[in-house]
Amino acid sequence: MDLTDAIQLPSGLWGSAKDIANVCQKDKVRALVLSDSHFYRSVVSAIITCHKDADILIFCGDGIGDIIENAADLPPLVAFVRGNNDSGTYPFAFGERLEYLKIPKTLLFSIADVPVLLTHGDGFSFFDPVGDSVIAARMEGASVVISGHTHRSLFAKKNGVLCINPGSVSRPRGCPASFAILDFERGKSFPSYEFFKIEADGSNSSFLFKPFTPKEFIDDWLL
Repeated sequence: MDLTDAIQLPSGLWGSAKDIANVCQKDKVRALVLSDSHFYRSVVSAIITCHKDADILIFCGDGIGDIIENAADLPPLVAFVRGNNDSGTYPFAFGERLEYLKIPKTLLFSIADVPVLLTHGDGFSFFDPVGDSVIAARMEGASVVISGHTHRSLFAKKNGVLCINPGSVSRPRGCPASFAILDFERGKSFPSYEFFKIEADGSNSSFLFKPFTPKEFIDDWLL
């Protein structure tokens, strides 16, 4: 991210005006999707550093400070929403400039003409997040809904809506710590997606990122 000219648009997107325009005009856009870091900044930094090809970082909340702390290494464009453990504003300092970023509860934006709804997901049912995602998508006119909160990775396509939860990078529940990469292409209704589980590399105190497929969602996984 070009921090010298970084601004926050009224929509909530964060980046330089030039970079925002460039990403919005691209026919193929790669999104790095993270959620629920809960102050585990070393893994956030490692993921961002290893995915320099991302055009946009999408963060689903609960750890906004971890994202801002890694501002110098962020992709050109950032989309974030407030988790139930986040504040509504966060200070961001660069040189002599100090501003307060506003962290919205929900964010509706387009990537390669695909309408995306981003929300933390704390308003969704733990037992039917997919059903609630579809309802939210219909209300907002989105075809992709990205959320976090459950700390459990999930993908599902239902009634013409793609639902993605990247899982938690730090505190997973019933699955590995994880994140996701979505590849959007203009002219295609849905992005392709891949999930990566996070493993500690004991030999050098770093992390390994391995592709994996989340288990199918069932409504009794919390019982």
